[in-house]
Amino acid sequence: MKPILPTAITALILCGAAPAFAADPQAAVTVRYGDLNTTAPAGAAALLQRIDQATLVLCGGRPDVRAIAEFQRFQACRAAARGRAVGELGQPMLAALANHTAGR
Repeated sequence: MKPILPTAITALILCGAAPAFAADPQAAVTVRYGDLNTTAPAGAAALLQRIDQATLVLCGGRPDVRAIAEFQRFQACRAAARGRAVGELGQPMLAALANHTAGR
């Protein structure tokens, strides 16, 4: 039996993830995951990938790596946004996968 979970991370829990870098500190991205079984490794991996893609949008897109300070702010924004989204969902499989892949 599939547990009852919200089918979207409305606002992806990313609002204000990194106001110094995000174009709009109140920006929000919706990630839908009702089609995934997030208690299974494959479902958790798919959701984490969707969260990671949403952080790219929220944090303004990948800057040129030669702009070191800007790139560091972008990476910090993505890490904070990812951490908030994963933390708010409170799903052990997703959290374990996120911890295992952090910093990659």
